[in-house]
Amino acid sequence: VDVARAAGVSFMTVSRVVRGSPNVKAPTRARVLGAIRDLHYVPNRLGRSLNDNRTGAIAVVIPHASSIFGVSYFIELLRGIENACRALGLDIVLSPAANHSGAAARPYLERRVDGVLVVAPARDDPALLYMRRRKIPFVVVNARGSFDFVDSANFRGARDAALFLIQRTDAPVAYLGGDPLAPNERARHLGYK
Repeated sequence: VDVARAAGVSFMTVSRVVRGSPNVKAPTRARVLGAIRDLHYVPNRLGRSLNDNRTGAIAVVIPHASSIFGVSYFIELLRGIENACRALGLDIVLSPAANHSGAAARPYLERRVDGVLVVAPARDDPALLYMRRRKIPFVVVNARGSFDFVDSANFRGARDAALFLIQRTDAPVAYLGGDPLAPNERARHLGYK
């Protein structure tokens, strides 16, 4: 209301400018944007979500928090997710994994997020089937399966790195890996061999 009054337009015109609607004349848009800047206006995402049924946030379900924050890979992964989301105007909600299938889906079911990224789940994680059955939009990061996923070329990357080192030195090449039960780690070890 303050922005509308300052710009001399209706509340609906301000709403159109904030939403990026093309149905606003350039001089009017400039006045509204000036008022937004001068008043330090920040759109209320909650109010907007009531109108378009989107929260502008995604949940990032991570392995148990005490086990990941000492691992630079996860920290860099979370930083990359945050940067990508920020560029898209999205917020993230961190959600530590739990031992029951509804936990990963809870932020979505409570309508706090529009979708879920599940980082490094166990191959038999019941949350994945639960979310699929409930038609919850989700993507798995760092695991492969019969669902949408984003993963690294672990086998090929380890193989290429080992061949690179073998071709450039006469010294033995060692492989230092992590948890041998982790699928990504197994793929890297096979690629190294």
